[in-house]
Amino acid sequence: MLSTAQEDIESIASYLGKYGIQTVGTFTGKLRSQVQLIAFGTVDYGLSRLPEFAERGYHTCQVNNYVMLYFYEGDESVIAHLFHQSQDYARLV
Repeated sequence: MLSTAQEDIESIASYLGKYGIQTVGTFTGKLRSQVQLIAFGTVDYGLSRLPEFAERGYHTCQVNNYVMLYFYEGDESVIAHLFHQSQDYARLV
């Protein structure tokens, strides 16, 4: 996981904390589950539908209302960013 993704997760968890610890726990549980599915090769959500991301090898995965961007280095999956789906994340990467 890149430091950018870790910062994104911390920011999201801080925001969700306003809605209670259970909300944070639900999000982190679903995130952990998706990361494991990708890491173990159980699922591959395919390249991003946005050409500028697909050209760079980014795949996308939905985690609640957030989009996770990841790519592969050899056999290893690397989580790069997480964004709220309402954000213009193409502009932010």
